[in-house]
Amino acid sequence: LFATVTIDEPTPGLKAICSFTVPDQRSGKVELQYLHDYVGITTSIGLTATPIVEASGVIGNEAVVVGGEVAFDTASGDLRKYNAGLSYVKPDFISSLQ
Repeated sequence: LFATVTIDEPTPGLKAICSFTVPDQRSGKVELQYLHDYVGITTSIGLTATPIVEASGVIGNEAVVVGGEVAFDTASGDLRKYNAGLSYVKPDFISSLQ
């Protein structure tokens, strides 16, 4: 059994999501998402004794976008993943870097 509870817009632009699978006790996760005209941020944490914390964000406009993501393992204290990107757009030119 898979269940998801979503609270949409407790404040403008924010969404809270809780998901889990029964009977898997380690499957629970809480996620927060914030969206605005030029900004998007997401963070999630597993509902375990030593969770993995993930966060990502992007900011930009019609011409420039910058974003990144990171995942942190609280058990080992290590970063499990990290990425970043940059994009520049003009009518006759598009450039991206990851």
